[in-house]
Amino acid sequence: MSLTRLDVAICQPGPPPNTPEEALSLVRRWLEKGPKGGLLVMPELALCGYGDAQRTRQLAAPLDGSFITSLRQIVREAGTGLVAGFAEKSANVLYNAVLAIDETGEIAGIYRKVNLWGEHEKGLFTVGAPSPPIRWGAFTLGLLVCHDLDFPETARDLVRRGADVLVAASATNHRYGLVAEKVVPTRAYENVSYIVYADAAGPDGDFHFLGESRIVAPDTSLLARLPGQAPGITQARLSAATLADMRQRHPYLQNPTSGC
Repeated sequence: MSLTRLDVAICQPGPPPNTPEEALSLVRRWLEKGPKGGLLVMPELALCGYGDAQRTRQLAAPLDGSFITSLRQIVREAGTGLVAGFAEKSANVLYNAVLAIDETGEIAGIYRKVNLWGEHEKGLFTVGAPSPPIRWGAFTLGLLVCHDLDFPETARDLVRRGADVLVAASATNHRYGLVAEKVVPTRAYENVSYIVYADAAGPDGDFHFLGESRIVAPDTSLLARLPGQAPGITQARLSAATLADMRQRHPYLQNPTSGC
């Protein structure tokens, strides 16, 4: 990994998989289009879909199972890191989780969603807990899932603990365009951090998702965007020097009255 920059891609992968094999093929296909040695971020529950509870349960996977083992191998072969949403099976419960796998295929971290959205999620998943930020080359990643972005204190907690890139795997309802247009850049600016927002796009069961995935700089500059709901991939280069300069010129994270 570079100690000065990070190439990050976001994708809107299209229709959700229906089998573990389809999920692995989906990841392989988008990793091939991603930045070699960089990072690909996929949406919330990208590896099982969001809208069909039965499908989600069927595709739920334990961390120590064969599916995750195969996923790690695919990432290692691609040489590109991955952050992707999946349903984690743990004992007798499911978590709405995101898994981070580095370019060598090692599990770098996992986050189980704290702020579940609506009766669909609350009927499927158990509430998770905040996770440690993940050192990733020149940067430190803080993992979020969708509705977490609606809570300023959730993002600030990760930044207080060292994160400078907030990675949000999302499945935002198509009625909430303000999340991509207003909330994402606001979280970037108030935390002097990059935000990588990978959102599900189009219909899935009874749900319809926004898309509009994007990568935003600490000064709210739009570095990359996938307009609308079409499948696709785009990428941007994150600069450690740009981040350091922005934080030096805007040192309000050091203000003791600004913390939560």
